[in-house]
Amino acid sequence: MNDLQKVAIAFFSIFFGGMIYVLWRESTLLMFSWFDIVGASKYIYIARDMLKDYSSIMPDWFYFSLPNGLWLLGGLILFSVIWGNMPIQRLTWILIFTIIAFGSELGQRNGFIPGTFDGYDIFIMIICSTIAIIISNIKPPQWRFFK
Repeated sequence: MNDLQKVAIAFFSIFFGGMIYVLWRESTLLMFSWFDIVGASKYIYIARDMLKDYSSIMPDWFYFSLPNGLWLLGGLILFSVIWGNMPIQRLTWILIFTIIAFGSELGQRNGFIPGTFDGYDIFIMIICSTIAIIISNIKPPQWRFFK
């Protein structure tokens, strides 16, 4: 897998996580006021209305935990690609991003950060981090036609 493919996976992951928020999370979130400002609210609410029936068939973790995991997955892959040839910087940024992601969830549990702690968030983030590590370490094939 080459870097372009990894970046595509990362952007899709971040985009899909964002779309879960846009399409199924509460419209009281701050981003909905941004949609008003840029004139996108009408289209967002049309899409939300078209997809509202699907909200009852998916488990809660899909709407509440998966977006964080997908953002973590995408971010870890992007940092891996950006800092790919610089192992110290790569590890530093990946650790910072991971500590912020898991730390914010643990901060919610201890009341330091607003929000609701959910064990599914941690579980999904562990799975997505593992997937990111696997994807980030897939090397493109080395074709050798001449020796």
